Amino acid sequence: MNRIISFPPLYYFSTIVLAVLCPWLFPVANVTPWLLCVVGVLPLAIGCYLLRSGSRQFNKANTTFYLEKPAAFVYDGMFRYSRNHMYLGALLFVSGVALLTGNLVAMIAPVLFFGGINFLCIPPEEKIMKHTFGQAYLNYKNSVRRWI
Repeated sequence: MNRIISFPPLYYFSTIVLAVLCPWLFPVANVTPWLLCVVGVLPLAIGCYLLRSGSRQFNKANTTFYLEKPAAFVYDGMFRYSRNHMYLGALLFVSGVALLTGNLVAMIAPVLFFGGINFLCIPPEEKIMKHTFGQAYLNYKNSVRRWI
C-alpha cells in the first residue's frame, strides 16, 4: 500500500489543522457554548494520557513507532485493553480540539481521522504484525479489541 495513504501522522495533524481552521472557514457553524468548550478538555486530556502512555511503553520496550521495523511486540499496559490505544488517544485528542473550537463543522475532523486510521492505516499494520510476530500476534489480536 502507498506509504503516504497509510501514514498515521498525516491523518492526525491534518485533522487537527482542519478542526482549528473550521471557525474561520465556516463561521456560520460557530456555536461556542461554554459547556461545549469545557467538555472538549476531557477528551483532550485523556487523549494526551493515552498517547504518552503508549510512547512510554514503546520506549521501555526499545521499539519504534515505525512498523516496518518493529523490534518488540508490546502487549502489556494499556495494550492489554486496546490494540490501538494510541490511535484511540489521538482520536480523543482530535475530538477535544474539535469541541474546543466551538464549531459544528469541526466535528467532521474526528470522523475523518477515524476513517483514515481504521480503514487505511490499521489493516496494513496488522499484516506487518502478523508477518513479524506470527501466532503470538494472532492470539493477541483474537483476545484484545482493535479500539476499546
